[in-house]
Amino acid sequence: VFKIAAEGDSVALGIVKEALKFLAYGIGNISCVLDPELVIIGGGISILQSRFLEEIKKNIREIIPFVPKMKFSKLGEDGVLIGAAVKFFEPLKRNGLRVIN
Repeated sequence: VFKIAAEGDSVALGIVKEALKFLAYGIGNISCVLDPELVIIGGGISILQSRFLEEIKKNIREIIPFVPKMKFSKLGEDGVLIGAAVKFFEPLKRNGLRVIN
């Protein structure tokens, strides 16, 4: 959906804008509870990069008086997969096993 929205499809853009509202609500709630120094946005939505960053900030301002610093992940769509792989290999490294390339 994010790829199609990035190409300008109006239906996909509507879906993405709705998703951005929920993302903003989540970021706003987390910001109130945890007061993060930085929020990194990753996954499929990172394809859009700064195209919708102002809209996310506007949606956050509707629910809280401040907007945390935000960046898009440089890992793009693969960020979740890379994070899962790192978590998988951590116990192997901790127990003395090595990964052979």
